[in-house]
Amino acid sequence: ALAVIPMRARDVLLGWVTVIYEQPHEFSPEDERFLTTLSDSAAVAIDNRNLFQSTEFAYQEAATLYETSRVLANASTPEDIISAVVNQMRQPHVTQAFMAVPVVEHNGEIEAMQVVANWQKDDDSINLLGVTLTADQFPAWRQVASPTILTIDDAEADETLSEMEQLGLMS
Repeated sequence: ALAVIPMRARDVLLGWVTVIYEQPHEFSPEDERFLTTLSDSAAVAIDNRNLFQSTEFAYQEAATLYETSRVLANASTPEDIISAVVNQMRQPHVTQAFMAVPVVEHNGEIEAMQVVANWQKDDDSINLLGVTLTADQFPAWRQVASPTILTIDDAEADETLSEMEQLGLMS
């Protein structure tokens, strides 16, 4: 015998409670009420846990944003800003961060940018501080000069990147 009871909270299906018997079983209305009550209680518990987790995540995000804005408000140099970004991100796998500003523009197009602040995890990375970058010199120019936010989850696997862009991003 088998009983499958959907778990719903606020009209959202969260899963199922499944009860399997090793022999035939005739379900009574009391069995169905019990299983429904059990399923409803489980759904409320799961929903409460999900709400708590999302609230906790939102709180952590708000606290990080507040702390970051406080640190950035006190930043007086590009190095202070890069330091704030790296420290507030709290990501163990960040290897380099830099800030670049346009130095040559022509007809609304950025033709060169200068790195005004640089942070690197170790000495293996190229220190770009003070370097002026152009499209011809910098393989990841198209990505770095993007006018909108750009995220690439895996530079090695991203098919929109040329081989040179992949190498530039991974170096």
